[in-house]
Amino acid sequence: MDLFDYIPQNLPLTTAKDKTFDKVISNWEVFINCLDDDVKQLVLKIISKCYFKYKDSIQANTNSGFELSTRILMSILI
Repeated sequence: MDLFDYIPQNLPLTTAKDKTFDKVISNWEVFINCLDDDVKQLVLKIISKCYFKYKDSIQANTNSGFELSTRILMSILI
């Protein structure tokens, strides 16, 4: 059993005009760029699925990049 068993596959993955998602990706960009291509695609897919599943909680009272990173990390762990 892996992470994708817990995330519904029918969640939308549209990132059009979502500035918060762009901030999340830019905060994690240095880490993501250090990964191999296969792992990079997997991490991006996990981040996007978790972000769009818990979007409302992640965006609540967003004040800094640290809070965004913490919230996306918590959504991945949950």
